[in-house]
Amino acid sequence: MDRIKVASLGGLVATFAVGAMLLMNNAVHGLPRVGIGRMFASLMGAPNHVLYGWLAFLVLGIFICSNLYAYLAPKIPVRSFLVNALVFALACWLIMMVVLWPLAGARPFLLDRGHVAAAVMLVLSIVYWLVLSLVYRWLWSAGKHLDEVTAKA
Repeated sequence: MDRIKVASLGGLVATFAVGAMLLMNNAVHGLPRVGIGRMFASLMGAPNHVLYGWLAFLVLGIFICSNLYAYLAPKIPVRSFLVNALVFALACWLIMMVVLWPLAGARPFLLDRGHVAAAVMLVLSIVYWLVLSLVYRWLWSAGKHLDEVTAKA
């Protein structure tokens, strides 16, 4: 399998893992609501159409971020997929906290939503990139092994 397919499958799994965590958090009301769908909808100019925001979340997670990972991860001079995932998670979290949320109308680092909201976003970012990285590593090594087996046959 090529890197784009592997990354997109990893992005699919990671996006649904984080989406499930967001929906569980919204259902349980244990932590502050983050409202990613509403944030993306606001960025697209349609704050009352949360479905557009969730669609943007899916496209961003499944295709854009995962393919960015497939392109940039091999260029990072670290061999560990875990460290790569943490680097991407921190960079993504900082971009969200300093650029995306303020563009959507929130204060930087979600200070207007309490001190826990930024930590929730950091955990979600780490989960996304770790799941993406692990699925990517697993599928990539399985694909390499499959290529070796078919080459020998």
